[in-house]
Order: sequence, then structure tokens, then C-alpha cells
Amino acid sequence: MGCYQRRHCCERKSMKPENCQCHHQERTCNCQGKVHSEMKKDCVKIEWVVPEGGTQSVFQNGGFNQIIGSGFVSYDTGNAPYIIVRFFLDGVQQGADIPVFRDSSVAFTYTKFNQITVLCPSTGNVGQGNYAANHCAGELSIMARYPV
Repeated sequence: MGCYQRRHCCERKSMKPENCQCHHQERTCNCQGKVHSEMKKDCVKIEWVVPEGGTQSVFQNGGFNQIIGSGFVSYDTGNAPYIIVRFFLDGVQQGADIPVFRDSSVAFTYTKFNQITVLCPSTGNVGQGNYAANHCAGELSIMARYPV
């Protein structure tokens, strides 16, 4: 693994390096296995608002189950001391709950997800007429990569 020719041969043929054999004397390369599909990148920035005591989907992709995403979730305004962020793949939670405290953000990298939800815990201040007290608001930023 890691030989110069193998790496470049495999890149030309869109192969994993471990599926290529390098022949130094012949300066040839033999590649076997699956050809990788090309990875596309998208940057998504979402401003979200979730009613106090509610859970809302703040990201849902269009059917890509092999999405890889890095980014951050911020919690900017609201009465709750924190929010809970969850990642799902076809309705099954992936990983643990992620608490994000007010006036802060949490960075993440996840693979194989197709939905992100935010839960805004109830503080008992619902119905007092103050919009900020009745909602949690923030931002979600994702650099998503997926095969095509």
C-alpha cells in the first residue's frame, strides 16, 4: 500500500489503493474491485426556529443514504438553556443526543444520515406572548458529500 505508482494508477482508474497491485519493474498497475463513484459536495446553511416543547426536522435530504456531513449547529435565541440535536437514517437515530447550550454551537461530522432534528425543551414560559421565550432559534451549516 502507498506506493507512488499504485496511488496514481488507482486515482486514474477511480479505485481504492488496496485493490491495486503495483509492478515496479514493469511500471504497470493492475486494479481489481469496484470503481468508486464520484463524490459531490454541497454546502447547506439553514436558519431554523422550533416552538418551545417541540421537535422539528431541520434537515431532510433527497434520498441519499450515503451522505457524509461536517458542520455545526448553533443555538442563538430562546428561553431553554439548551436544545437537543439528533441525526437519523431512515427513522433510526444515529449516535447519541447532542446538547447545544444557548449562545453556543457544536461541530459535527456524521456519515450515513438523511435527517436532522432539533428538540426545544419546554421551560413553562409558553403563552406569555414573547416570541423569543416561546421558540428556540439558531443555525445549521453542513458541508455535505455524497456519491453520484
